[in-house]
Amino acid sequence: MRIPTLLLACLVSGALHAQEDPKIVLRFAWPKEGTVQVSEKRAKRGGEAEMTYRLRISPEGEDGGIRVAYEEFAFVRVNGMDANRPELREVMARLRATEGLIPAYRVDREGEFCGIVDFDTWLESMVGTLEGLPSMSEDVKKKLREFFTSAQGRETLAGKAAEPWNAWAGHWTGLEIAVGEVQEFEVEQTVPLAGGEIAVPVIYRVSCEERMTDAGVECVRLRSVQEPDSEKLLEAAERFLREHPVDRPEAALANLSTTTVLEGVYEIAALRPHRASIRMTMRVAEEGGEEHEQVDLREYAFLWPDLAAAEEKDE
Repeated sequence: MRIPTLLLACLVSGALHAQEDPKIVLRFAWPKEGTVQVSEKRAKRGGEAEMTYRLRISPEGEDGGIRVAYEEFAFVRVNGMDANRPELREVMARLRATEGLIPAYRVDREGEFCGIVDFDTWLESMVGTLEGLPSMSEDVKKKLREFFTSAQGRETLAGKAAEPWNAWAGHWTGLEIAVGEVQEFEVEQTVPLAGGEIAVPVIYRVSCEERMTDAGVECVRLRSVQEPDSEKLLEAAERFLREHPVDRPEAALANLSTTTVLEGVYEIAALRPHRASIRMTMRVAEEGGEEHEQVDLREYAFLWPDLAAAEEKDE
């Protein structure tokens, strides 16, 4: 991790602020075994979906890590309508065909994402399911298999699988921060490409918005804004499109930028999330065209068994 000079001012102001408000230290302490019920809302490209599932947590390995697996996945509403309505039958059939594609993954004792469990078996199942979709042409199926089974594709899939976990816990583990403090730093992230990876600098701004009590537990509201260098991101995108011409737009890209915001309410003692969200905004413009913006929003609500029992007792 490279920390720029810009961070110095933040560290100094943060140190002065901490004299009045001691830093909160966040350590990963999820249970080694158990379940948590999750409600998720997604909004993307004008469409919306609400779903529920259960996360099963179990010991994994001999170093204190855990395995996180999705169970009882179910769609509740799609575009504001009950998912069981007859007119949504075809749409739901396509969506439900992909329910089993969410992989289980391993997390180490510190809360860091370690990778997909039984990756090769899951990958073959995932590719096979996609190839079975009737709306997909044979050429696209071939391209998908070639990409997902390549080293580049495997790394991309692992990164996508890690996104929810990082919002839930991984991004915050080990964080030491005071209420009202903003920590800014730069990290070079690598983008996997067939012709070799490319390093993209990413500026992070992490803040603690407030300390609070939620469901009777001491919590903090955290926020992280991530912005990759737009020139390097555009270079990576152009290289990817050259390697995968089937996906290339008619005009060359003139500009590309993204902003990712993670936000949520987390228990101070265990880093268990009560609520979390991921908001990814992409702005893209082709040469001679207007800039277009696309927003992908994911919102999560967690119901931990002990908190649910406490709520029932209070009632």
